Amino acid sequence: MLKLIPKALLGRMPDSVLAHVRRQRAVEGFRALGPLGSPALPELSALLNDKEITSYAARAMVRMGGDAVPVLMSALTNQEPVVRVAAAEGLYWLKSDAAPAVPALLLALKDGNASVRTDAAMALGNIRQNAEAVVPALLELLKDSSSSVRSQAVSALGKFGAEAKAAVPVLVKAAKEDADSTVRDSAVGALFEIDPEATVASGLLDAEAAATRKRLERELRELENKISF
Repeated sequence: MLKLIPKALLGRMPDSVLAHVRRQRAVEGFRALGPLGSPALPELSALLNDKEITSYAARAMVRMGGDAVPVLMSALTNQEPVVRVAAAEGLYWLKSDAAPAVPALLLALKDGNASVRTDAAMALGNIRQNAEAVVPALLELLKDSSSSVRSQAVSALGKFGAEAKAAVPVLVKAAKEDADSTVRDSAVGALFEIDPEATVASGLLDAEAAATRKRLERELRELENKISF
């Protein structure tokens, strides 16, 4: 019976001044159902095209787990940037469940919209799969004209830890020379996650600061693991 609820709710959405609010509430209802809302994925896919509730639809899909991955992957090529951004954000929250989306996200790193490139980089960092293909692609983003893209690319590299060892020389350079202070700070953090000793040896952190940062990052990871989207 519960499997029929999503479609029943969608069928009652009125075409009126209050349609937006009611559609939003319905989508939030699907989100609350979690995996039980999976039968509504085709309808939610259509609602991704509604710019007023795109992000709500993507969030509802996240709660449906891996079943939502094909839908979100397809949305990465939508003609509307806001939809592509929402799709990348959804894949970010699905973490390793979104591993099948890695090839599509690698293509999204070349999107003409900086926000899409930024969120695609973030998603790849959170998925943490296929390092041999992802790490070189993220390194290419350090040449991006957008400081936001560069910052998230280096942060994503840090998520790969020792698997991104090849990125160390480039990150040291970014930490010292990038024109944007946020990128420089992000590069120091990423470098520390990949190779703490190299961070100290390069003069970017002293030993005491490195020890403090290691403790704080451990506490942050523990907190992130407790967060439920």
